[in-house]
Amino acid sequence: MRWVINMGLDIYFYKEKNKEICETYLSTKKEYDRFYKQLEEKYRNELKAAWKKWEDWLNAENKRINALPEDASEAEREYNCKTEPRYDVSDFITDEIEKTEWQALSTKYNLTRSEMHIDYGEDIDELYMRKQNWMVHFVQERHPERLVHDKEYGNILESSAAVLDKVDIKELIHRMNKILGNSEKLKNYEETTGKSESEDGMFRTSDAMDWYENWKAPEEMVELAEIYLPTMSRFFFGSTNYDWYYFDSLRTYRDRFKKWLDESEPDEVLFYEESW
Repeated sequence: MRWVINMGLDIYFYKEKNKEICETYLSTKKEYDRFYKQLEEKYRNELKAAWKKWEDWLNAENKRINALPEDASEAEREYNCKTEPRYDVSDFITDEIEKTEWQALSTKYNLTRSEMHIDYGEDIDELYMRKQNWMVHFVQERHPERLVHDKEYGNILESSAAVLDKVDIKELIHRMNKILGNSEKLKNYEETTGKSESEDGMFRTSDAMDWYENWKAPEEMVELAEIYLPTMSRFFFGSTNYDWYYFDSLRTYRDRFKKWLDESEPDEVLFYEESW
C-alpha cells in the first residue's frame, strides 16, 4: 500500500466513445461534488476527529516499520491495512432523508463513472503530460463554459476536467504548426554540434545539458508561442519559459495528437483531466 503526494501539474487523456457520455458524467459529478461539500461542512468536526485517528494510525505504523531489523521481510514492512481506520463522510450521516439522497446520488455517480474509462492506468500513456501548463491555458480558452472561480487560484476548470473533440484537437495541432514552423529551427544538440549527447546512452553529458539550458528560441517563435499557446503560472505548474523543453514538447505532442486523430473512431473524443 502506498500514498502518492502530488507535487506538480499532471494531465491525463482518456479515449471516450462520444461526447454525450462525458457530458453526462460531468453533470453528475458536479451534483455529486456539491452534495459532498455540503456533507463535509456539516460534519466537519466528525471528519476532523476521524482524520486525526487515521494520522495516529499512520504514525504508529511508520514507527513500527522503522523499528524493524534490516533483515525484516517485505511482508513485515507493509502497512497493516487490517487495522487501518477507514471512514467516509457518509459514515456520519444521521438524517435518513439525507442518507437516502446521498445513496441515490452515489449510485448514479458510480454508474456514470463506470461508463467512462478514467481509472488511473486506463489513460492514454503517450498523451500523459507533466507540467505542460500551456495545455491548461488552451483548454480554458477553448472551453470557458467549464470555468469556475476559485478564491486562491482564480479561474479553474470545474471538476478539473473537460471534453476535447476532434475540432479542439485539430485547432491545437494547427496552433502547434504555427509556432513550430520550419523544424530546422529545432535541431537538437547532436544535429547542431555533431557531438554525442550521451556517453552511456542514458544520461546527457554536462556539455549537452548546458547547451539545452542555454538554448535560445528565435524571437519570432517566442512571439507566436505567446499568441497561440502561451504558458501560465500557478502553484506547482512548472516553468513558464519559452525554452528548448517547451518547443520540443510541442513537437512531441503534435505528433502524438496527430496519431490519435488518424486512429480514432468517428465519434471518439478525448476526456481531459488535470490535477496538481
